Amino acid sequence: MSDVGNYLGPHKQIAPGKYELAPIPVRTFAPVRLGQGGYFSGSWGLSEGPHRGTGQGSGKLDPLTPFIWDDLMHEQQNAQAHIDLEYAGIFSNILMTSNNEVEHARQVAGVGLSPVQKVKADQEITLQVIHAKLLEYRAHSETAYSLYGHNPFFLMKDLSFRKIRESLASPVPDVSVAYAAIDRAYRAAMELRRLSWVMAIIANQLPALAARRIQVETATQTTRDAQQILSAERLSVVNLETNIRFQFLPGFLVERMAAIAGTTGGSLSQTLTNYKFAADSISAAEQAAVRPYAVANPAINAPLSKPELEALKNLVDLQASTDLGKRWQDYHASLLHSESARHMAAAADVFAGLIARAQEAERLQEQIRLAREQEARQLQEQARLAAEAEARRVAEEQARIR
Repeated sequence: MSDVGNYLGPHKQIAPGKYELAPIPVRTFAPVRLGQGGYFSGSWGLSEGPHRGTGQGSGKLDPLTPFIWDDLMHEQQNAQAHIDLEYAGIFSNILMTSNNEVEHARQVAGVGLSPVQKVKADQEITLQVIHAKLLEYRAHSETAYSLYGHNPFFLMKDLSFRKIRESLASPVPDVSVAYAAIDRAYRAAMELRRLSWVMAIIANQLPALAARRIQVETATQTTRDAQQILSAERLSVVNLETNIRFQFLPGFLVERMAAIAGTTGGSLSQTLTNYKFAADSISAAEQAAVRPYAVANPAINAPLSKPELEALKNLVDLQASTDLGKRWQDYHASLLHSESARHMAAAADVFAGLIARAQEAERLQEQIRLAREQEARQLQEQARLAAEAEARRVAEEQARIR
């Protein structure tokens, strides 16, 4: 008989030797009957229950056993508190440090450049910094989701308890392995939160950088060929910024946008118009879905970053579809709707600016195309007139010879 269930808990086998873990049910998941309403109660627990020492108890365990679990979890909570304190300092200065980082990168790249070259370099360097942050974000994602495939935000007690229990049930019990895994996942999740805010701060500079570049380039006399290149570059930048903005959005909102926008085609401005329509529609629907709630969860507050909103979506889904504790369920659902609406409204505003920039670049390309067609027609007409004149000259010459 297989012992896999003793180690994995509720699961589904998806291939030989491969298993998919089920969501963590707090109320039914009881590795040891503690007799005090379960561990996950109190100020942050998702389940309501008797406080420590007030339960009936099973009478089958040593009286110290409940306190052992409390001590084990208390150690993990202390480690989490240290990480929270570390990142509290980081977040308190994140606006200044983010702006300083990108400004330093622009200064280094702009040495010795002309004004026209400098505005272009400023824009390119800023996009490169954001791209580097996106790569860093992806690098941390796997670790952040390493606790049974869940983002640890808002599920730290649940996931930590399961990891500790698993480590103690292993052939060579070692709770330090669980602590290390829990800390790695939580720290990686905090890095996702940090990076999401850093990228948002830096990306807020992109519209002004684009406007400054257009202003400087417009004031510079250029040939039609140079204008053609500039308009293509502007559309390329708009496309890059569009892709970046999608990376900033929670995955579940991107999926909804794609479903509404459908297959995109035509010009870039038309594609962006479809995206804006989708963002506006989702924002309106989410705002309309916001409902009153009884009591707010003091540990989850707006504004939420991308990874936090994804974690909240996961929490709401688990509370609705599993026997995870239901505490603050109405607040979680309401906050999910309001924060989704906020993210979508912000995206719609960004798309509006990108639409205007794409349309302007497309108008410039159209003007260049029409001007070139006019030049071509004029050259053809000149060639026709020249041919006719030459034909008359030849005819007149032949007439004189006769």
